[in-house]
Order: sequence, then C-alpha cells, then structure tokens
Amino acid sequence: MVRLTLARYPTAADRTQSHRPPQLPRDSANTGDDVTVKHLFLTALLLLASCASGSNAATTTSILPTTITTQATTTTSSTSNTTIPPTTTTTTIPRLDRTDAGALGRLHADLDVLLAMGPRVAGSPAEEAAAQHFADQVTAITGSPARVEPFSLPTGGTSWNVWSPEIGSGDRLILIGGHLDSVTGSPGADDNASGVISILELLRRLAEDPPSQIRVVVVGFGAEERIGNLGHHFGSRHAVGVLEDQAALPDLMLSVDMVGLGGQIVCTDFRDGDPGFADELVGVAAGVGVELPRRSLGEISDHVPFARAGVLAAHLWRPDNPHFHQPGDDQVSDEALIENLLLLEALITHLSPPPVPPPPDAGSHQT
Repeated sequence: MVRLTLARYPTAADRTQSHRPPQLPRDSANTGDDVTVKHLFLTALLLLASCASGSNAATTTSILPTTITTQATTTTSSTSNTTIPPTTTTTTIPRLDRTDAGALGRLHADLDVLLAMGPRVAGSPAEEAAAQHFADQVTAITGSPARVEPFSLPTGGTSWNVWSPEIGSGDRLILIGGHLDSVTGSPGADDNASGVISILELLRRLAEDPPSQIRVVVVGFGAEERIGNLGHHFGSRHAVGVLEDQAALPDLMLSVDMVGLGGQIVCTDFRDGDPGFADELVGVAAGVGVELPRRSLGEISDHVPFARAGVLAAHLWRPDNPHFHQPGDDQVSDEALIENLLLLEALITHLSPPPVPPPPDAGSHQT
C-alpha cells in the first residue's frame, strides 16, 4: 500500500561557512630570537593563505532551474607553457512539446498508470495509489510538494484530496478539479481518468507559462462517486468546508469530469446556482470554434458543493459514453483529449489575456 503524507512547502536557506584566521600572539617568550619570530611569521602567513583559499561563499539552489552552467578553471600546460582558456557549457532545459503528438504521449502515459491500478474505489488501495500518482506528478511539474489532504468517509475509511500550489498571479483564483476515484468493477478510463490526465497536462503548461492575471489551483478530488446510500462528492464537500472555515473559497471552480469519450462536449451548471461562469465558458468555446451547449442539471459532479457555497462553478462533460460505470470503460478518444486541452487553455487565456504591446512612439518616426 502506498503511504501518503501531508507535505509541507519547502523553504530555501542559504548557509555560509567562514574561517577565522589564526592570530599571532601579542607577546613571545623568545622576543630576541629572530629565527623563531620569522618562523612564527611565515607559519601565520601560510595559515592565512590556506583559510582564504578554502572559504566558502553562500550558495542558493533554485527549485526549477532553466539552465545549468558549468565553467572550467583556467589551466596551464606543463609541456608547452600554453594557457588553456576556461570553457563554459550551458544546458538548457527544453520547453514542453505542445504538439498533439507530444501532448498525447504524456496523456496516455498518465492514463496507463491509472488503468493499471484497476477500479479506484473510494478508500481503496487503488484510489490511494491514484492520489499518490497525482501528488507525484504535481511535485514533478511544479517543483513544490503537493498538499495531500486526507478525510474520513462514512464507511470508516479514508480518502484524499491532492492540491497543487497556486500557479500564476492576480486577484482572482480559479480551482480546476477532477475526481480520482471510479466505481466498483470499472477501470474508469473516461470516468474519470480522462479528467485527471487533462488537468495534469494543463498544469504542465501553466507551470511553464504562468498566467499573470489569475491564480490557478489544480485539485484531484477523492471519493466523488456515490457510496451506496451514503451520498457522494465527499472530497469536494470536504474541500468546500475547509475553504469556508478559512474564508478562502475560490472565485471560480471548474470540474473536469468524464471528458474522454463521446462526441459532443457540454457545459453544465448547478440548476440552483449562478450560471454566469457556465455562460462565460460557452462564449470562450465559441471563440476557438467549439460548440459547447449549456445544461442546468442537479448534483452530477464536484462543482455542485462549490455552487452551493456561492462560487461561480461549471462542469465540462461528455455524456455519450455507452460504457458509463461499466467494465468496458477502458478507453478514451484522442480527439476528445485534444479538444479538452484547447478549451482549458482558451479559458485561461480568456481569464488572463496576454499583455498588449504599447503602440509605437509617434515621435520616433523618421521623415
């Protein structure tokens, strides 16, 4: 069984080691002995030189370096007395491959890991392993530990929400989530590994190019599926309770749930909540050539607890999977996955448009 721990965000500290040079004695017992004085003086000089050459400067380690530079020292050939100049080697970390092929490779790699776990029933070792995989990916992508939040289930078991650190800057915060669990007997490729892998890929892109006008948190929710007659949406309900206690509810919430198979993607809002964000998302989709019908429905996904708490919330969903909650839910559509990314990135661009370059200075024109 994989063990999850509540991770703390790291703090950086610089450490400086210093050497204190030895001091010559103020009085010598052999003040008349020139040889002894010279010997002591030379010894002190040697010690001072040794300490000066061995002193260490303070160092700072970057969590996510973009380049790694190694510089060799200048050396002199003993045979030709030729000075060899220093050489510098710079290794640049490549940017994310954002072609469809590159994205699909990463999406399917995450999908394969999740499907290998079998049905990820709430509170089971498989769901725990899914939470651990999500946490590992968040940490690898952002360079900061994921926050793993355990909570109790009505069955007496435990499930987990996994949070990324905030990405970006700005006054508003959007929470984008997908549930990690599946129902008994179903591998849950569409419901909801498709949502999990989509938001992880979005996080990779945001970590590389953080938005400047909105902050984004990505969350893998535990225990969304119904547990007998005991209810559902346990992870998102727990998250809302914690955020309400902290007066830290997000401005917007999007649930990405069951988006891997089926033709038409739709946007739903909670019928007893504010449809404003769903309407905004429909407009965003139209701007990138995607038809996105909107439906007002009941408690079908993790956006609902947020909508009940007054957050503007919406849900992306493809309702046409014939293997919904069945053993046959073991595949996804590449076309659907790419369209999901198109919509998610368009939403972030809409909420945080790139800065407009200033117009050219009229006085700079030459005649």
